Amino acid sequence: MAMDKLTDWLDATLFRRWLAFLAPGGAAFLAGWAVLEPLGVSPGVHTTVSLLLFSGFAVLGSYSLLVKRRLRRYVLTGPRHRQLPHTDTVPTLRKTVGVIAPLSTWTTDFYFDLVSGIRAAAERESPTHQRRIVVFDIPQESYESVADLATFTTLETSVDGIISVNIRMPDDLLERLRMAGIPVLNVFHEDHGPPFIGNIIPNHSGFRELLQALVMDQAAQPVILVSKPLDNPYKKTNADPYRKDKRDAFVEAVKRADLRLLKTSYYPQTCEALRTEEPDFAAIVEVDAYDYSVGQQLFDQCLMYLPENAAVVCLADVVAAGIIFSAVRSGHSCEERHLRVTGFDNTPIAQELDLTTIDYRLGLAGRLAYDKIQAAIEHGVALNTTTERVDCEYVERRSNRW
Repeated sequence: MAMDKLTDWLDATLFRRWLAFLAPGGAAFLAGWAVLEPLGVSPGVHTTVSLLLFSGFAVLGSYSLLVKRRLRRYVLTGPRHRQLPHTDTVPTLRKTVGVIAPLSTWTTDFYFDLVSGIRAAAERESPTHQRRIVVFDIPQESYESVADLATFTTLETSVDGIISVNIRMPDDLLERLRMAGIPVLNVFHEDHGPPFIGNIIPNHSGFRELLQALVMDQAAQPVILVSKPLDNPYKKTNADPYRKDKRDAFVEAVKRADLRLLKTSYYPQTCEALRTEEPDFAAIVEVDAYDYSVGQQLFDQCLMYLPENAAVVCLADVVAAGIIFSAVRSGHSCEERHLRVTGFDNTPIAQELDLTTIDYRLGLAGRLAYDKIQAAIEHGVALNTTTERVDCEYVERRSNRW
């Protein structure tokens, strides 16, 4: 009620003030007319002068009205700079998550997309939490690089949790983290026991779908898998589990199709066999690296001699791109040769080339990793290490249907 009365009083005051300025304005108009007309001033001139006098009072009234309306708003709502949103006095919790990955030296967007997923999850936090993501950009995906990180004596005092991406960490560093109570989560690598609180690893179901489409549905012959060797000195292991998983899926698919599996050989020693064998075979060709030049060399020395309906399964989009561009340069594209080519990782180049590929769904893996490490930071390290699998997605485009 008091506010309503105040509003009515202000409105009435503003109206009276407006009338107070219009009244003398009207009087000035009439006075100007009465004084100037007897003096013989032309009607146009004395009308103009009278209107100017009236307009002057009207402008003063309008300005006064504007000032008072601002005053009214101030009284009713308070000054604008005081209209601040209500905030609770809950203290902000600041934590730091460390991500260990060879971000800047990797030749694809693999690590960048994964870290972007982690960052996106951190930005979903409520105003009462702040998470700082610190990337330890080691020189390469190697055991020695992480061992060098172990010499960083303040690591355990710099972070509240660690996400290790595709890296086997040294035992002495793990012991230091365990003693400090810092949780560690593996992504695309699997370990158990403290300080590990979980593993997020790929499920290559999408890769099996791709092999089904090539080997069984399209009856491709021959079928070539381009892969790095099984042994991975960077992880101090003779059989990288994820390379082995994909290789096992390939062997299983070609056996179901009754294709002869040639002995695994290293490029370029395998080229002679690929050029001379009858087409009802499958082969695993091992290469040193996944890059564009490897695809070029493979096509120029081996793959250009394959018969129609052959299929080349590359475990990196960039290798497949090298094959496709080399075929075009030779005068007959892969489509004209009916050479089916697929990649892996679903990078931007795969979209540009209409390349069938596999998507690791790295954004999802990054978000899951952050959610798990955040829960461990907030609620303590779990006694049991859990493992969660992320299904890879089969992305079919034109390159396997030529």
